[in-house]
Amino acid sequence: MQITHWLQQAGLHELELKNSQGLHLRLVAGGGSQPVSPPPNVQTTEPAEPATTPVTTPYFGHLLLQDPATKKAFAPVGHTVREGESVALLGLGSITVAVHAPCAGVVSNITAQEGELVGYGRTIMSIKPA
Repeated sequence: MQITHWLQQAGLHELELKNSQGLHLRLVAGGGSQPVSPPPNVQTTEPAEPATTPVTTPYFGHLLLQDPATKKAFAPVGHTVREGESVALLGLGSITVAVHAPCAGVVSNITAQEGELVGYGRTIMSIKPA
């Protein structure tokens, strides 16, 4: 019911999704051209900004949360980082790619493990913006 309400708010009558495995989902918003009121328990205000900003990987590879030479952690929980600062590395063979902080703030949690093989766009930690 809420999804069809969102479709109607966006001026859409239907939404159709398909994937490569043959799964198919089709949603049709009924009610013709009549406006639809949201259900009484649905919040209609703008959502608050997230309390943390995710740090995502720009590439794939094995995650290095510590400097390989010094074994010192780049950005442990509680560490203050600057925007653009390297907070981890991704290693794949002889290639190493830095993972940069998207904003200044304090590292609030780490969601991936040292040495873990991570894919492109994976959230590896969160930063509470300053």
